[in-house]
Amino acid sequence: MKAISVATNYQLIFSIKDKHFSMDYLAQYYLTISIGRLSFRICCIDSVTNQCLLLEVYKLDHSLETQHISTIEQLYHNHPWLASKVWHTAILCIENQQYTLIPRPLFQEKDATSYLKLASCIDSNTVQHCAHPHLDLVVAFGVEPWLLKWFQATYDQSKRHIIHQASSLIEGILTYLQAKGLGVLPRLFVLVELEHMHITVIKASNLLYYNRFMYTDSDELLQYILIVMNTLNLDPNMLEVILGGNITPHSSAYRKARNYIANIFFIDRPICLKFQRAFKKNIITKHFDLFHAHLCQKSS
Repeated sequence: MKAISVATNYQLIFSIKDKHFSMDYLAQYYLTISIGRLSFRICCIDSVTNQCLLLEVYKLDHSLETQHISTIEQLYHNHPWLASKVWHTAILCIENQQYTLIPRPLFQEKDATSYLKLASCIDSNTVQHCAHPHLDLVVAFGVEPWLLKWFQATYDQSKRHIIHQASSLIEGILTYLQAKGLGVLPRLFVLVELEHMHITVIKASNLLYYNRFMYTDSDELLQYILIVMNTLNLDPNMLEVILGGNITPHSSAYRKARNYIANIFFIDRPICLKFQRAFKKNIITKHFDLFHAHLCQKSS
């Protein structure tokens, strides 16, 4: 009898799994699911050993927002362990432009929607927030109601946590710099994605700046970096700029940036995590935000 192939609305781009990954120990693992407009990323980190055990990246193929939920449900139905309820923690990371940062002393949960409306058009989206006590700030962000409902139905309340990509990236950079030695001078970190770039500036243990920009080419990417430097009065001859994500020493963006910035480097592997050889450095730095999402559920 001839097998019938079922069309799927997603594509597995790549998957890396550590030999120590075991379904018998899911209760020991942090599961992070990061969802963007056309992307779905998964990683598992052992809460005991800090070993990154798995990374999967999918492309979501849909042209309408209404197809988004059916695509994710289809992926979950076909996946062998993703819908398990025994994870140590299940973290949903939202990748969108609907976010704002509020000083913690000024934050009132009842006013979270009002804060976000000042920064973004949220339509009918539900507003969530993630606190960062050691940075004295709160990130408020919008989540599509169907996505929130699906996540709440899939994982137990005591184990699930929802954050914005901004929180994951900020915590990751701070942890990275603390491990490297913060120093007294500010450092500007740029995470480059295919359609977006993130700029984070940290001085000592303080967050000076974070923003997420859409860009179309290397000139626009460099322009945003220089605008942030000028806005914060950062000396290009003293400032250390650290690059990560979808950028290489051979890219035009890097070559152009060297003409304006004296100290520009690429980010190293995170010191706080362990990776086996299959996790190449370019893969780790490209998904730097994803690997640090589990730090946020400790901060909230």
